[in-house]
Amino acid sequence: APPLSRPPATAAGPLRRRADAMLTQLGGAVRDRPFRTVFLLRAAPLPIALKNYGLGLMPSLPSLVFVLMTFAVNVPFSVAWALTGSSASSLQEALQARVPE
Repeated sequence: APPLSRPPATAAGPLRRRADAMLTQLGGAVRDRPFRTVFLLRAAPLPIALKNYGLGLMPSLPSLVFVLMTFAVNVPFSVAWALTGSSASSLQEALQARVPE
């Protein structure tokens, strides 16, 4: 049998076009409003690796914006978690959802 001249049709084509369009829009948002866009992305409930690598691929993103927005988002969460942990007398108490009386 002769070899196929083109690969079989898959869903990768439409998915690839959609992903490219989304990345283009994200790149435009980072270029037009870098502080707002990076702040919202850093605060989004996405895996940290996805956010770090994704933002690292944005050539129009200044490093200073990335660092400042990382601190702006992470410092309040770090303080909240540290206060929560320091107020519990045991791990069991920390994992219970009761408010102390």
